[in-house]
Amino acid sequence: MSKRLFNFLLGAVILINIAIWSVYLNSQSFTAHAQAETLVKAEQESGVMWVDHFYILNKKSTSYTIVGPDKNKEEVFFSYDPETKKTKTTKAKGMVTEKNALSITQHDLPKAKVGEARLGVDNDQFVWEVSFTDEKGHLGYHYLKATNGEWYETINNL
Repeated sequence: MSKRLFNFLLGAVILINIAIWSVYLNSQSFTAHAQAETLVKAEQESGVMWVDHFYILNKKSTSYTIVGPDKNKEEVFFSYDPETKKTKTTKAKGMVTEKNALSITQHDLPKAKVGEARLGVDNDQFVWEVSFTDEKGHLGYHYLKATNGEWYETINNL
C-alpha cells in the first residue's frame, strides 16, 4: 500500500471518529442538561447531595427523576416536571427498587423479555415504567406503583 493511500485512509478514519464523537456528545447534552437542572432543584428542595440514578419518563407529561442521598444520607426519590415546574419527593426506604421492578415485571409477564426500568411520576404518584418485548416481538411498557409494586398499567403492541 502506498504511503499516500495510507495517509488518506488514516485521515478518513480520524474524521469519521471525530464525527461519531460529535454526534454522541450532542446526543448526551440534553440528558446532561436535564440531570443538572433536576439536581439543582433537588438540592434546593430536598437536600439531595448527588445523583445515584437519573431517569426520564415520558407519559402524559415528562418527569425527570433523581435517586440519591440527602443530607442525612437517606436515599430519596425526587421528581421534577420541567413544563409545570412541579416537584415530588419521597424517601426511597420501603419503596420498590429498580431491581425489584424488573423482577416483578418478569414475574407478571413470564413470556416477555424484560428491558429497562425508568422511575417517574404519573397521576401524582411514583411509578416504574418497565419496557418489555412480548413473545411476538412487540414492544410494551409495564407500569408498577413504586410504593408497593402493584400493577398500575400495561401498554402492549407498540
